[in-house]
Amino acid sequence: MPDYDDIAQTLATEYTVRFAAASDIAIVTHSQGGLILQRFLTFMLHQGRGRELARIRTVVMLACPNGGSEYLRSVRHVLGFGRRAQAGSLEVLNRQVADTQRIVLQRIVNATGIDDHQCRIPFHVYAGNSDKVVTAASAQGAFPHASALAGNHFSILDPATPGNRTAETVKYHILTDLAASPAQPAPRIPSASGAPPTSADAPLQTEAKGVGEKFRVDIRNSQGLIIGDHGRITQSFGAPPAQPGKPDDDGRSKRRQ
Repeated sequence: MPDYDDIAQTLATEYTVRFAAASDIAIVTHSQGGLILQRFLTFMLHQGRGRELARIRTVVMLACPNGGSEYLRSVRHVLGFGRRAQAGSLEVLNRQVADTQRIVLQRIVNATGIDDHQCRIPFHVYAGNSDKVVTAASAQGAFPHASALAGNHFSILDPATPGNRTAETVKYHILTDLAASPAQPAPRIPSASGAPPTSADAPLQTEAKGVGEKFRVDIRNSQGLIIGDHGRITQSFGAPPAQPGKPDDDGRSKRRQ
């Protein structure tokens, strides 16, 4: 039986190969699947592949034993299940699970940007309000804004159960997070005098807008312009604008048109 690390690395292969063409990915996990997902995320970060995780736009974890599970603990040991590769991660206060969760919180949930070793991804964590397998304290862990949904460890997945809101909740998070625009601060370029730029003297200024809005670019008084993306760069350079009353090379005064 493979352990969590083996399964997490298998998930990394699936993510890299099978879903290579997917630009937006949502991941919904249940029970131990949430532990495997967190192990996958930390594996990618340790490999310096944080930027590759940017395609994951939202994560919803349901009834994940972040703090372990006391359910049938004695039975697992009596039947010998405690010696299985995955059983150790179900022990309460398992150190590896705690270390993994700390990395996910620091470099994923509370990340400040995207680079090789961090990538901010929205996490939505829920416990089952009548779950006796994974308690609410264990399922919610240290994740911010964690909440609960109607159901036990199994009925939380059954949309036919009276009062079940799981499908509705998952749909809400997927649509909301996919529609959200990543927050990018507008670059601030100082003027020649060193003072904060204004609309009159900033050589290049962009203003971040919301979904569906365009960027505004002010290139007044600029002598060159470079526009491009990862594939093509367009450059345009010209002579500096003439200043009123400034002598030409031959001594004649030239005026701005």
